[in-house]
Formats: sequence, C-alpha cells, structure tokens
Amino acid sequence: MLKKEKKRAQDAAAKLTNITNSQSLASQSASRSPVPPLRDGSTDTISADHGGRAKQYKKGPQMSMGKQEAFETFIRDHGDYLTVEDNKNLLKQRAAEARRLGEQLNEARDRINELKKQLEMQRRQRAAHEFRMG
Repeated sequence: MLKKEKKRAQDAAAKLTNITNSQSLASQSASRSPVPPLRDGSTDTISADHGGRAKQYKKGPQMSMGKQEAFETFIRDHGDYLTVEDNKNLLKQRAAEARRLGEQLNEARDRINELKKQLEMQRRQRAAHEFRMG
C-alpha cells in the first residue's frame, strides 16, 4: 500500500514540476521578466525533485491511508491502549460535568443579580416612602 502511495506522490511531484516549469516558461515569454525560483522549505504541498525522490510536505495531521492504518494498529496493540481510552472517556465525562456545572453557576449568578436588583428597588421604595412620611 505504501509503495503505491509513494509512486502517486512521485507522479504528482513530477506533474507539479512540469506544470510549474511550463507556467514559468509561459510567464517569462509573456512578460519578458525572470521568475524567481522556489526556495527550499517552501510551504508547497509537494516540493521539487530531491535526489530522484519527491519530498512531500504535509499540513496538519493528515496521513496517508497506509500510515493511518499502521498508526491505528500501533495504537490498538500498545499495552496502555485501554488505560488511554479509559482516561479519554473519563476526561469527556468530566468535561461534560464541568460544562453542566458552569451553566448552573451562571444561572445561580443571574438569579443572585436579579434578587439584588429587587432588594435595591425595595430599599429605594422604603426610603422614598419614609421621606414622604417623615
């Protein structure tokens, strides 16, 4: 599986190089200005040929099918797999509980603020009433 993917990557790199070269020639002939070459370490998905092999740069956690399958097999066969899975599930439960408690906290805070407003309004009414009477 990995050999096929390497071959596809090499083919894609070759096509990209051909396209880049043909575009460079077309733009040079059209504008008569030199095109600066690509620098090594660029953020292109696939770089030019390096020693007969295409070097592929990946962005993010994307993996090829073979690598993904090998990684999943490694994870599954690792001795601490069950412990890790248990910890992940426990973390998910605790995060859900924390969200629920946070919502309850916000509701209680809102209720407290509402009661404070009512209390302040009652105090003002009493003060106004006492002022009129006294």
